[in-house]
Amino acid sequence: MIYVCNVEGLKKWDEPEQIKTILDDLEENQNRIVGLELCHNSIGEKCAKALGEKINNLKNLRKLDISDCFVSRGKEELPKCLKHLLEGVADKKIKELRLSDNALGPEAAEGYEFFFKKNRTLEKLYLNNCGMGPIGTPNLFKIIKENKDMPLKVLKFARNKMEDVGCESISELMKEKKTIQEIQISDNELTNKGLGSFLNAIKGNTNLKKVDIHNNSLGSKRKDFPEVIKSLSNVDCLDISDLTIEDKDIINSIFEALQGLNKLREFHFEYSISDIDFDNINKTQYLSQLFDFLLKVNKLKEIHLENNEIPKDIYSKYLPEFKKKGVYLFSCYSEEEEQEDIVDNEIDMNDLN
Repeated sequence: MIYVCNVEGLKKWDEPEQIKTILDDLEENQNRIVGLELCHNSIGEKCAKALGEKINNLKNLRKLDISDCFVSRGKEELPKCLKHLLEGVADKKIKELRLSDNALGPEAAEGYEFFFKKNRTLEKLYLNNCGMGPIGTPNLFKIIKENKDMPLKVLKFARNKMEDVGCESISELMKEKKTIQEIQISDNELTNKGLGSFLNAIKGNTNLKKVDIHNNSLGSKRKDFPEVIKSLSNVDCLDISDLTIEDKDIINSIFEALQGLNKLREFHFEYSISDIDFDNINKTQYLSQLFDFLLKVNKLKEIHLENNEIPKDIYSKYLPEFKKKGVYLFSCYSEEEEQEDIVDNEIDMNDLN
């Protein structure tokens, strides 16, 4: 049972009486609840404590979503609220924890660090847009790295302004946690230095299935980037959009390297081709070669080239070829500009044992 906490018309919870229905439900269904969603509410300290006491009784809880839960809460109150909610689950068999869209940062460390030191079952961690920054990020991932028993598989850490210093700590984590299969560090103000350390850390990692590093600034100095891509032999989703790679030879080598990824099903290279300097080069011939490389990626099902300046005649020429292979080609000329996101919040009951 996935229990979604919601009181109609009420978003700010200050007194336990306001959420009596929820507290009663948690008590009544304590043996049935495997997933709990508290997201999109503003939870005060008193309510967090009351909820924490009920959460402590959920013996079968495997997923906890407390994203976007502390809007309008001050820096002193937030850590206390978070600690109340996490205290009851640190030693449970929690497999998925969502903390995204909370203004945590290093200031809230006392509210979450104990969980990452103690937990031994966490597989999926969502910490997008939490303001961790270049101070909070290294502190957190040092703890997770030292927790040898945490079997982390999915790490979402986008939009945290962690900068290169923070990326160094994630790079160290990637070397240690070979269990990680999915990593997202997009929109983190990273440069060639930070991303370079990350690429060195993941090179040859055959456990990785999904890699998303888009909207950072790799630049054109990483001439080894295509080799790193080629070494990720089990990746099925790769997002390397908007990395400010202006070197046409590197981009050409990247597309050529994709042919060696026999499990790649989804590829993102948005906002990237437009950076190429086409002086003294035949643009049609060059872009045609890139598309020819993509046609040779056997398992590919989605190609995202939105917001690139691709001549319409090239797109029109290759679209039928991709359709024959059952490949969706998204670009500025796509009939369908956006693909509906499908968010599966269901927990596989086979994983709850």
